[in-house]
Amino acid sequence: MEVDNHKKENAMKVFNALGKTLWAVPLVLGLAACGGDSSDSNGMLPDTSDPAPEGFYAGTSDLGAQLIGVVLDNGDYYVLYGEDSGGMYQLQGVVQGRGTARGDRFTSSNARDFNFVDGQVYEGSLDATFTRKQNLTGEVVEDGSGDEVGFSLAYEDSYEQTPDLTEDAGTYEGTALNPGGQGDAEVDIDTQGNFSGVDEFGCTFNGTVAARESGDVYKLNVTFDGGTCTYDGETLQGIAIAQDGDLIAVAPTADRTGGIFFIGQIPPVI
Repeated sequence: MEVDNHKKENAMKVFNALGKTLWAVPLVLGLAACGGDSSDSNGMLPDTSDPAPEGFYAGTSDLGAQLIGVVLDNGDYYVLYGEDSGGMYQLQGVVQGRGTARGDRFTSSNARDFNFVDGQVYEGSLDATFTRKQNLTGEVVEDGSGDEVGFSLAYEDSYEQTPDLTEDAGTYEGTALNPGGQGDAEVDIDTQGNFSGVDEFGCTFNGTVAARESGDVYKLNVTFDGGTCTYDGETLQGIAIAQDGDLIAVAPTADRTGGIFFIGQIPPVI
């Protein structure tokens, strides 16, 4: 697939909006505290019966939250939610799981809501209908309480681009959040896909990013080293999305009782 450079420069407007408001608040406390495994065989549901409604999405919930999401070809999904406060995007959490597509329905019985506001992780389910490469609409229901939140998402075709390390390489400064807190860090990605950096507490990390077979998304593997790292010596897996100088990385822990979110930006040259 060829990359349209003009399209690449203007892609993922909603992702870029996040980067421009949060990049100054940074990373690895989240990575060190919450790591994860979003590989295709991470113990969740089997692969979808029909092709998943893969793509980038943006929209709102019926509570007014601003949503940014991605559905991968294996049915894994990540939906970020937050709100605009005084021109600043305030991230509130991530809903993650794996869904199954049958016809125009996309359902998941293992949704997890990693809530950054109250520091909790909630279990639930997702039930949605979709028109491929157009929209995804449905609701998330919390187990136990039965609380429901509806959502409506529109497809973003920048997903159809090809990851390009010659464009995405650079040093990113950003913010990591998880149900336990947040912290600052610097991440470097080179043109060979090497991923490295350090957080404000001295935890260092090294790993790799590699293009997934479908979509403008990277697989992420990162190993932590140092006594200040919660996961010292462990290798965690997740996904990373890099476009137009912005970087997003997110992964649940292996048992999905925690998770990480990172958003960063290559600082502008002054």
